[in-house]
Amino acid sequence: MTIFFIHTVSGLKEYFDTLTAEILPDADTCHLIDESIIRQVETAGGLTSMVTERLCDHAVYAQKAGAAAVQFTCSSISPAADIAAGKVNIPVLKVDLPMVMYAVNHFTCIGVAATVETTLGPTTELLKSTAAKAGKNIVLETRLCAGAFAAFKAGDYAGYTARIKETVNELTVENEVIILAQASMARALAEIDNNTAIPVLSSPRMAVEHLRQLFKQG
Repeated sequence: MTIFFIHTVSGLKEYFDTLTAEILPDADTCHLIDESIIRQVETAGGLTSMVTERLCDHAVYAQKAGAAAVQFTCSSISPAADIAAGKVNIPVLKVDLPMVMYAVNHFTCIGVAATVETTLGPTTELLKSTAAKAGKNIVLETRLCAGAFAAFKAGDYAGYTARIKETVNELTVENEVIILAQASMARALAEIDNNTAIPVLSSPRMAVEHLRQLFKQG
């Protein structure tokens, strides 16, 4: 069984390999890193038809290569997962959906932290649609971690983490839980989680745990 991970930034391959080895040890992993996608999304301010088509092509390729499932690892492209799923006969999964479902099922006031603007929209919409399906009212507060993504691209990990921590601390005031909207933010979680009064959730571990449940049921 092979899980095909589609990334829009480098640096997540090893992290997902480690999680998969721990949580789903019988699975093999394959990774496709297409950084041009996030650049196009940032330039356009969101998903475009061309980016969606490219992601569908990646999903088709993954199926032809023998993948049992495709896991998107970027929340900015999550809306394309449903479209890509219609092109193949294997699951195409959103990295943030398990985290969002957990937050909606257990909390009402939810803070959302992101390091890029293009993630806030898709994550907010996913939270709202998930809550609507559950028949639940939620209150959202979204914050952009100013300067964090620039620090990330510059390789300034300390600066990146510090900016995320600042935003998380601001979100603790009015919320019951905080979600880190991007998978890449998980690397800062270890330095954040023990210093907050409320839970802070990140998507990678929850996504791989969902994969385990998916194949256990299958």
